[in-house]
Amino acid sequence: MSAWLLLAVLAADRPVVRALAFQPDAARPTLVVTASAPLPAPQGSRAGETLTLSWPAALAPDAKAPVPVPPVRALRLSERAGQVVLELTIDPAVPYEIAADGPRTRLVLGAATAARSDVTALFGTLFPPSAEPEADAPLEATPVEAPDASGDTARPEGIALGPLVLRPALEALYIKAESTFESPEPVEDDYYEVRPRVSAHLPLGNGALTGDYETRLRRQSIYPEVEEASHAANAALELPVGSGLTLRVSDHYARGVLETREIDPGGEYFFGLGRYERNRLGAEARVQTAGRFLLTAGAYWDRTEVDEQSSFFGYERQTFEGRLGYELSPRLTMAVTGAFERIPTPVDRPVAEGEARSLGLELKGELGPLTSAEMFVGVRDQENPRAGEGGRAFRGVVVAGSLRRELGREATLRLSGARATFPSSFEQNAFYVSSGGGAELDLPGPLSLVLRLAAGYHWNDYRTPAADTGSPRRDTLWDGAVGLSRSLSRRAWVRADYRRERRNSELDVFDVTTDALTVQVGIGFVGSPAR
Repeated sequence: MSAWLLLAVLAADRPVVRALAFQPDAARPTLVVTASAPLPAPQGSRAGETLTLSWPAALAPDAKAPVPVPPVRALRLSERAGQVVLELTIDPAVPYEIAADGPRTRLVLGAATAARSDVTALFGTLFPPSAEPEADAPLEATPVEAPDASGDTARPEGIALGPLVLRPALEALYIKAESTFESPEPVEDDYYEVRPRVSAHLPLGNGALTGDYETRLRRQSIYPEVEEASHAANAALELPVGSGLTLRVSDHYARGVLETREIDPGGEYFFGLGRYERNRLGAEARVQTAGRFLLTAGAYWDRTEVDEQSSFFGYERQTFEGRLGYELSPRLTMAVTGAFERIPTPVDRPVAEGEARSLGLELKGELGPLTSAEMFVGVRDQENPRAGEGGRAFRGVVVAGSLRRELGREATLRLSGARATFPSSFEQNAFYVSSGGGAELDLPGPLSLVLRLAAGYHWNDYRTPAADTGSPRRDTLWDGAVGLSRSLSRRAWVRADYRRERRNSELDVFDVTTDALTVQVGIGFVGSPAR
C-alpha cells in the first residue's frame, strides 16, 4: 500500500498536459502544448517520417490530439510509463524548434519566414480610416483556424469539403458620411452596404493553396458610381522543393471606386474619384540554410488603371527584392533587405517615371509574451528625371512600423508610424513624401462592450513649387475615431463607429473636414469586431 501511495504522490507532482492545439495566427505552423505547470525540455527522436517527443508528465483524460495542419500528416497522443508521448508524421526534411512560454510549450515547424516589408502596403494599414469608407488592409489567405489551447476539444474551424476548408462571412453596414466623391467640397451621402466574403485553404502535400474573395454591394447612394460593386481577391500557392527551398506565387486583385487607399496609401487622392483596377503579382524563392539564416529573393509586378475622368492616374511598378534574414528566436526575425524599383513612363502622366534603390533593416515578431512588432527602417535613393524643378530626386530615410501590446482581456494598444514616398498626380510632382503616426486603443466595457479609440496625424510634403503659391504644397491630416462593438455570439457581432478627418493644406481648395457614422453587423468567420 505504501508503494502505491508513493507513486500517487510522485504522479501528483508531475505537470499535467491539458490541451494541444495549432496556433492560428503563427507565422509558421505551431503546435501549442498547454500544461498545468511549465514542462521540462522534451526528449526527441526522429526515424523516417516519425517525429517523437516525450515529457515526464501526466495526460488529462479529456486531452486529445488536434486535427493535423500541414506539414503534419498525422498526430498521435498517448501516456506511457509516466511519459506523455506525442508522435507526428511529417516529412523528414521539415525542421522544427521547441520554445517554452510558462505552462505553454510551442513546437514550431518549418523554416523561418521573413515576410516582405512592403512599405507601400504597410503604410495603408497604419492610420485610422478616413471619413470616406476605405478598404481594409489586403487580406492574406489564412489557414484553418484552430481553437484556443484552453479549449476542451480540437476541431477545424470552417466548412470542410474533403481537404478543402471554406470560411464564409457576411457583413451588413449602414453608412452616413460627408463624401468628397466629386470635389473637395463635402456632400452628405448615406447608403447601405453588404460585404459577402469567403476564404479557402487547400493543403497540397507539404504546401498549400490559399485564397479569399470579397465583394461590396452598395445601394441608395446619391452617386450611381458608388453603387457599382467593389471586388478584392487574393490567391497564393506555396510549395516546398527539397529540404531547404520554398517557392511562392501570389496575386492580389482589386476593383472599386471608394477604396482610394488601395492605390494611394498616403491620401493625396481623396476627390474626383473614378473606377480603378489593380493587379499585383509576385513570385518568391526562399532558401533555408543549415543554421538560422533565411535567404529570400522576389520579383513583383504591380499595375493600376484608373478611369480618365478621375483626379488620379494609372501606372505600373516593377520591384526586385532580396533579403537575408536571421531568426533571433522562433517568433522573432531580423533581416537585411535590398530592393530596386522602377516605374516605366506612364502613358497618362510621363512625369511620374522613375527608379529607386533602397537598403534597410527589418524586425518582425514577438518582443515579449504580450508584445509584437513589425518594424522597418531604411535609406532610399530615388530619381524622377521628368519631374519639375526641385522634385527630381529623393534621398533620405524611410520607415514603417507598428507595435502591439496586449494590456489584458480585450484590451489592446497599437502604435504605428511611417515615412514613405508615393506617386503624385499634383502638377509637376512625380512623388510626395508622407510621414506620420497613429494610435489605437481597445478597452473592455460593461455589458460585454468593447470601446475603440483611435487617432492619427500625418503630413504630405511636395517638392516642386505650386502654381498658385510659388512654394511647394504641404497637407496635414488629423484623424480620429471612436467606436463600440459587442459580440452577439461566437460567430456574430455588432459595431458602430464615428470618424472625423481634418485636412489642412497650404492650398485653400484642399482644406476639408469630413465626418462619417458607420453601423455594421457581422456573421460567420469574420474575426473580432474590436479590430
